[in-house]
Amino acid sequence: MKNCFFISLILFIASSCALAFEVTVTPVKPKGGEGLRVEIADNSPLTHTISFRGISYRVYRCDENKKEAFIPIGIETTGKNLLKVSKKFLFFTVETKTLEINVTPCKINKIILKESDEKMRDDQPAVDVQQDRVLQCINTKSKFKLWSGAFQVPIKSKSKPNFANRRTGKTHDYYHKGIDLGGKKRTAIKATNSGRIILAGENFNVYGNVIVIDHGQGVVSCYFHLNKLLKKENDMVSKGEIIAQLGNTGWSTAPHLHFGVYLHSDAVDPLWWIEFTSNISHNIK
Repeated sequence: MKNCFFISLILFIASSCALAFEVTVTPVKPKGGEGLRVEIADNSPLTHTISFRGISYRVYRCDENKKEAFIPIGIETTGKNLLKVSKKFLFFTVETKTLEINVTPCKINKIILKESDEKMRDDQPAVDVQQDRVLQCINTKSKFKLWSGAFQVPIKSKSKPNFANRRTGKTHDYYHKGIDLGGKKRTAIKATNSGRIILAGENFNVYGNVIVIDHGQGVVSCYFHLNKLLKKENDMVSKGEIIAQLGNTGWSTAPHLHFGVYLHSDAVDPLWWIEFTSNISHNIK
């Protein structure tokens, strides 16, 4: 009986290993501050793992014979980088495909902070417990996909794109990891896509009134400097549903929405993500 089991197991492994898998990566010419969609086509029941620049990412099934992962490209990432996709049986790697991803540098504009801007930040310093709570939410990687189709801008705005601007002063130096969308106070803010609200907080020193939405499988969106929150934590929201009002809270000098998108804890350009998901929405289920 045992011999039959082991023979069956060996035949199963051999047949699964014999099935080649295909890897498709988009976009073909990514930039720093963007991301990658890695699609794996494989009929076998074996598992797969992805590693990009030495960091491992979980793979999720998107249909019967395909799996996918959306992974971030850091703002400062440039040049040739290795993407490895491995096929595994239990703890054993049976096949690995290595792809070279050539990343174009992200355009980074340097912004010198005014003394008044630095004073505002110094007078209203970041609070560790608040920062940790936001970071914890950004790090969310829930198992199930809650979003579908293209993401959308939360409000219409004529503001110029300012993702990855480097804001520098005497005591502050950091990248702007989102886009600022100016508008009238109390303008309705809409969810960029469907998901679950995992943070609805008020009076954060840096972010003011905030909402963070988990869209599932490592995709998270953030809404900062809000006036009034219209949803609470654990609420499920649909794409385009009103969640808050535009405000001027926290580190803010005029009414605007700071809108951020994160893939597996790393910020990506929200405008790129909206365009990218629009382009591939016919392939996303």
